[in-house]
Amino acid sequence: MKNSYVYVYLDPRKPGEYEYGEYKFDYEPFYVGKGKDKRAFTHLTKCKENIDFSNRIKEIQKETNNDPIIIFSNKNITDGASLMIERKIVKSIGRLNKGNGPLYNKTDGGNGCSGKICTIEQRKRISDAHKGHKHSEETKKKMSNAHKGKIFSKEHRNNLSLSLKGNTNSNGYKHTEETKKKISEWHKGFVFTEESKNKMSKSHKGHKHSEEQKQNISKSLKGRKQSKEHILNASNARKRKRNN
Repeated sequence: MKNSYVYVYLDPRKPGEYEYGEYKFDYEPFYVGKGKDKRAFTHLTKCKENIDFSNRIKEIQKETNNDPIIIFSNKNITDGASLMIERKIVKSIGRLNKGNGPLYNKTDGGNGCSGKICTIEQRKRISDAHKGHKHSEETKKKMSNAHKGKIFSKEHRNNLSLSLKGNTNSNGYKHTEETKKKISEWHKGFVFTEESKNKMSKSHKGHKHSEEQKQNISKSLKGRKQSKEHILNASNARKRKRNN
């Protein structure tokens, strides 16, 4: 249904020519949103999730005895279209908490938490809230089924790779004996399907380790003792490879 829209809050105290690419405003923009029905006007009376934005509205109301100017960039569009347009406008104007614009938006838009910057206090609260939390077997199964067959785009994989580069959070971390035992028990009897084996084989073909990677692998294996079972399995695997 085409009943969504994108709206922009403007500060009537700051007139001027504000240009951000294809977007032009007669007053300084300070928030971009999307919604339907009366969503654009709900911020005027309550906005608990964004205190800074709420305070800006109160300042304008107190100083001018009027509400901020609200303009509608797009009307009568689909929800999907409103998400994309909201994200595009936020990116063009820029966010205050990123230091690249005047917007009080906490995220990059698009109906999600993408680009949200949490304070240390917020991170701690989130961390404390999840401590000791255990998913039920039913929930675990649902999560597993939701990810089966999921294919990440090349852009998504690159972003994951970049986010992990230089990450040293786990350096020097050692598992407890109890954790090691649990990991070991989980892997026992685990058998890959032929399809999984073929995929892993194809992904490794032609792959060459850099000299740095070779040295790191060598260092990690030095002094490591392998069980008789592991040695036997490795020997059998090499034999099968030669026979093939």
